[in-house]
Formats: sequence, C-alpha cells, structure tokens
Amino acid sequence: MARSDLQGMETRLWLLRCGALVGLAASVPAALLAIALFFASLAHPQIELERLYDLSMFVSWTAFGSIFFGLSLSLALNSISRPLRLVHDRLRADFGRYRPLLSICGSAIVILLAITLILGFTFVHHSGSVWTSTSRAGTQEIPDVVARIYMWRLARFSSLLLLLSAGSVGFESASIFKAARHRN
Repeated sequence: MARSDLQGMETRLWLLRCGALVGLAASVPAALLAIALFFASLAHPQIELERLYDLSMFVSWTAFGSIFFGLSLSLALNSISRPLRLVHDRLRADFGRYRPLLSICGSAIVILLAITLILGFTFVHHSGSVWTSTSRAGTQEIPDVVARIYMWRLARFSSLLLLLSAGSVGFESASIFKAARHRN
C-alpha cells in the first residue's frame, strides 16, 4: 500500500472514531432524558400548565431534531466507512450478533408507540386565558384538566420517539467506534 493510501485510511478511521464519539455523547443523555420523561408522563406529576406545555414542546422538538441528527450522522458515518472494507465487515458482523436484542427492543418501543397513538394525542396551545386543542375536527376550547392529559400524552409519545432515535444512534455509534478502533 502506498503511503498516501495509508494516510487516507488513518484519516477515515479518525473521522469514524470522532463521529462515533459525537453520536455516543449525544445519545446517552438523550436516552436518559427520554426514559425519565416517559415514566414522568405515566405518573402525571402536578406541574404548572405553562411549564408542562413548555416541557411537552421541548421534548417534541428534541425528538424530531434527534431523528434528523441520527439520520445525518448515520449517512455521514456510512459514507466514511464504506471504502474501509474491514470496518464495514466488522459492522455487519456486529449488527448480526445483536439482531435478536435489537428486534426485541425495537418491537417493545413500537408497541408502546402504537399504544400511545391508539390513546391519541392532540396538540394543545394557550390562547389568551384558555387552553385550546387543535385537531382535524377544528379548534376548540378545552378545560385545564383535559389540556394536562393531552400535554402528557404528547410528552409520552415524544419521549418514545426520542428513546428510539437515541437508542439507534447510540448502538450504531458504539458499533462503529468498536469496529474503527482496530487498525488491521
């Protein structure tokens, strides 16, 4: 192998390790936040409605942001690792080894998402001195108790999306880091 080929391979391995560390650093706190919020949404602690609204919106935007972050990181790391055949082969073997565990965890989260969707959630916002819900049926005024239930449902759904995204980014990042740390 020529010296420039070795330098290119070393650069790709370094980029893979750095990208994987970024993915791990982002996914661990996101997963912990998602788990905490999921259990909080089941317990329905009494929080001021305005703060609950802010919390549900924060989790919702964080969940969708983490999905886009995960897709972008995954595509970038995949394009960097593709020319490194050995790293790519190690990744495929690693995914094959954990396939049953991934299937069980993924199925559990999908079931929880389905249950949450069946229960339904409606977007709620503050309009003047009242809470209103926005749905296909239109916009209508709702009591504070119903607004609280809807906001906790949105927080639960968003926390499950965040957990799914953070878990997949974390697993992929850990696998890539493990595969890229070996040079031969």
